[in-house]
Amino acid sequence: MTHKKQTTRYVIIGAVIMAVVFIGLFAQRLYLTQDQTSPLSIPGVVILPEPHFVEGVPLTDTHRQPFTMDNFHGTWNILFFGFTHCPDICPTTLGEMSTMGKKLRTTPFHSDTRFFMVSVDPARDTPTRLQDYLARFTTPITGLTGDFLHLHQFARQFQVAFHKKPLMDKEAEYDVGHSAHIALVDPQGHYRALFTPPIHSAQLFTRYLRTRNLLGVQ
Repeated sequence: MTHKKQTTRYVIIGAVIMAVVFIGLFAQRLYLTQDQTSPLSIPGVVILPEPHFVEGVPLTDTHRQPFTMDNFHGTWNILFFGFTHCPDICPTTLGEMSTMGKKLRTTPFHSDTRFFMVSVDPARDTPTRLQDYLARFTTPITGLTGDFLHLHQFARQFQVAFHKKPLMDKEAEYDVGHSAHIALVDPQGHYRALFTPPIHSAQLFTRYLRTRNLLGVQ
């Protein structure tokens, strides 16, 4: 193994560890505030103690239309933060989300659930590229992008961290390290819960239904 390849491997491993630690510490902090013997506790789901109002930032959807927080109103919204050049976690997670969306067609929750991918790589993820990339999934997923600072401000509200990672053996190319959990926004535009990785369609389906039923009676 060359020195450059070895260095690149260590950078990637380090970034993954940092992302896992980041979401782990946040989830643990919320987890410890919940009574784990309570019927309100759902494995693999962190429900926020209070609904968190999401502050709006200028975003653009895959149809090049302005996207505001008002667009979340009236539906339950499942958000994943990723990028189109992602080699593994993003296509895998989006595939699981798409499969889960197909399962929802047999439930009353199908008509009021929407899926989103928010880009963490705005330099490369144009609305057109996002649209082409997301078209491969059978469940409609809306892509959102914007400028770096606005996306960073938006992601931070969902405890999502991301940063560029240069590829040592490829000049002018880079990867993006990012958190891998999924966020849930309610029909009033409030951040209500997160689903922790790893994401599998069957588990996500069950956890989403339980979360909807739980939050629907609060």
